[in-house]
Amino acid sequence: MRERDRDIRRRRRRREKAKKARIMALIAQSKTGQKKKPAEALHEVKEEKKIIHKRPAAKVIKHAKEAAEASKKGGE
Repeated sequence: MRERDRDIRRRRRRREKAKKARIMALIAQSKTGQKKKPAEALHEVKEEKKIIHKRPAAKVIKHAKEAAEASKKGGE
């Protein structure tokens, strides 16, 4: 019983990860205009997160604000 529950949880987690990867691929495609495989998109997002973690928080906030302003200007 316990083994079956573990398998079910594992499958559910894998499905959720795959779904997330597909969404990330769509986001990456809309940003760059190039079609990406879900695994590649997920990998790139992880790399971006690593880079963000390495930078001091203040810089990250500053960059986020700049990006938000740039996107506002681009939308107008």
